[in-house]
Amino acid sequence: MHNIIAAVSIATYNILDPFYAVYWAEPAGLNEEGLAASRETLRASAQTMDKDWETYSNWNQRQETVAKNIQSADIVCLQEVSETTLANLQELTNYQLAAVSYSHIPGLPSFGNAILYNKEKVNLEEGSVLTCESPPAIRGAAVGIFKIGTKLIKVASLHLSGYYSKEPDLIKKQASKKRGFDELQNFKRQIESQVQGLDGIVIAGDFNESKDEEEQELYRPGVLMEAGYLCDNCFSATEPLKNRKIDWLFFKSLKGEEPALTPLGLEELKQASDHHMSGTGLEWRN
Repeated sequence: MHNIIAAVSIATYNILDPFYAVYWAEPAGLNEEGLAASRETLRASAQTMDKDWETYSNWNQRQETVAKNIQSADIVCLQEVSETTLANLQELTNYQLAAVSYSHIPGLPSFGNAILYNKEKVNLEEGSVLTCESPPAIRGAAVGIFKIGTKLIKVASLHLSGYYSKEPDLIKKQASKKRGFDELQNFKRQIESQVQGLDGIVIAGDFNESKDEEEQELYRPGVLMEAGYLCDNCFSATEPLKNRKIDWLFFKSLKGEEPALTPLGLEELKQASDHHMSGTGLEWRN
């Protein structure tokens, strides 16, 4: 009989930024009026200074479900948060903020990555942010170091640049793929640059790369797999309308003590974004 000496549940969740849901006419983020509006109307509303886009957003209706989903894990890596939505979710969950880092794209509002955690389950030792130049954008990542029983782990939440997987122009596709591939390598180097005293590293987030691309060049999850990172081998779709798994959570042990990685089945929670929440349970046993 092996005793559990440390255990934690960690999730990753792209909550769908309300502004960008309207800007890109994403149905999961639109109310009835938004669903009835044309793409041109939605885009025009997002380009005014008076926040006309809020007329078409369903954030007020879905934020409680997003908050309820978040409370299904001890530590949650979030993507596409804004100052407003992050404040909403902290109030609704009573979770604490470990760190938040905003990405900047010229001409558009900032959105970011954050880490929220249940202070009743885990202790935050340190929070920090990372940045990566990825012209024309500056990408950010949120990082937290947590004490889990006797274990100390670093958790990073990131959101990599996307690309169109069915792009017929292979040169254009590869250039787009490489942008996110290089971002991941950059963040990985920064995350691994300070690991003294740590038992492991979690890198999680929206990779904008589906498992069905794994045989192709510049496969982003492959960067971590080749470096000894493990996942829970749950490949359920996290972007349901496109039937793609693009949200990932990887763990790497730094002291040779491999925890058991177990899928949490969070993809079955009530949908409140264009992404499903996805999570993994980590258990260390003696």
